[in-house]
Amino acid sequence: MSPQSRAPLAVVGLLNIPPAALEHRFVMEALAVAHSRESEDLERVIGTDNTGCCELYGWAPHVAPHADGFGFVYLVCLNDGKTSISVRDTCGEIQEVFAPVGTVIRLDDRLEHWTSDTVARVAAFAGHFPEPCDEAAIAQLKAGIAALAEGAYTGAPRVRDGFRVLLDDECWSAATLDDELETTLLRDATAAGRWIEICSHCRKPAVRPDPKWPYSMALSRCMKHLAGR
Repeated sequence: MSPQSRAPLAVVGLLNIPPAALEHRFVMEALAVAHSRESEDLERVIGTDNTGCCELYGWAPHVAPHADGFGFVYLVCLNDGKTSISVRDTCGEIQEVFAPVGTVIRLDDRLEHWTSDTVARVAAFAGHFPEPCDEAAIAQLKAGIAALAEGAYTGAPRVRDGFRVLLDDECWSAATLDDELETTLLRDATAAGRWIEICSHCRKPAVRPDPKWPYSMALSRCMKHLAGR
């Protein structure tokens, strides 16, 4: 394997980003969350679960130097903006790449890295991998972007649970109480006869389930009661 193929920071591809992908509710959700984290008091990164499938990732401008400790990850920015991503390699040298829309970037997040940005960015993300895996990662990114462009709900990449903002037509549901809750469209969950988690104060679908569900549901809340109104 050549040194470039193992580089901790590299541009490894270029993908087309259809305009329809930017109109997907999950991308708009991610961008809204990224903007909401521009306060200096908040963590600036919308984290990922590192599932090995395409996810949505984002950050407010100027992410501070940090290391995550997972491995090689891949990202491709979806919205316009100017971003440079920098990494300090094992020799202490700083490497830098730029991230215009569609550019596929491979990053070894075990090394200290940071960004400089003009705006909040949202990216399709794949990872992590113990070694560079460009072909598989780019295939995951392509599939995720295609699902966004098609307007798919099921199977489209999304920010991880702690950053999701459910809309009125969404809910947390499960096939049975033995299964994990997942976000679904309310009409689909109702039609399939799935369990729909509800607010412990009213009968509305919960936007934030009790973290101990299904053993406890006392902290499940709809948006109204989550806000304390």
